[in-house]
Amino acid sequence: MAAEQMGVDQSKLEASTSLADLGADELDLVELVMTLEEEFDQTISDAEIERMSGGTDLTKGFGKLTMADLAALVED
Repeated sequence: MAAEQMGVDQSKLEASTSLADLGADELDLVELVMTLEEEFDQTISDAEIERMSGGTDLTKGFGKLTMADLAALVED
């Protein structure tokens, strides 16, 4: 899902690949979270994303989020 949204080859994504590695910006993060929410029928709070990005301001810390972090947002 992230590969498609970011326009990268899925084989290049690893659990440790960060949004910064993909050249993502804040809008990309918002769109990716919205896609995850829709696909998995869940609500992901800004607070949860901020916690996963190191407790920093979301606009500054989003690049630290990895593919593993994003997957954890939708795991049961």
